[in-house]
Amino acid sequence: STPFEARYQDALASTRSIGDFNLNHFGLSEKPEIQSVDLNAVFGESNTLCFVMGSDGVWDNWLYEHVQKFVMFPNCLEAIREPEKNGAERVLKSFMVRNQMFAEKNFGKYNYDDSTGIIMYVTLNK
Repeated sequence: STPFEARYQDALASTRSIGDFNLNHFGLSEKPEIQSVDLNAVFGESNTLCFVMGSDGVWDNWLYEHVQKFVMFPNCLEAIREPEKNGAERVLKSFMVRNQMFAEKNFGKYNYDDSTGIIMYVTLNK
């Protein structure tokens, strides 16, 4: 958010951070930061990595460690080995159903934030 003494008081949600006019003056840039990562160096004992992106309506309900346990659960990893059965899509749907349950428990039936999620699995072929 802008400093207290700023002429225009403004705050920015992380999901809306691209090119916000009022916050450019305070260092927010619309220019992308691009990095390359050698995934071969990232793979450890597992030959599968999972990337989860979500809006605040997801992260308000989950701890990172619980997300990791969920997406790397053996049933989920088995599902993604069958691309013809849309395994990753099934994992995401299950994840978002669980998120909906958590949201209703945490915030009430009609008092939670909208949620969006993306799950991407990357498998090392040996």
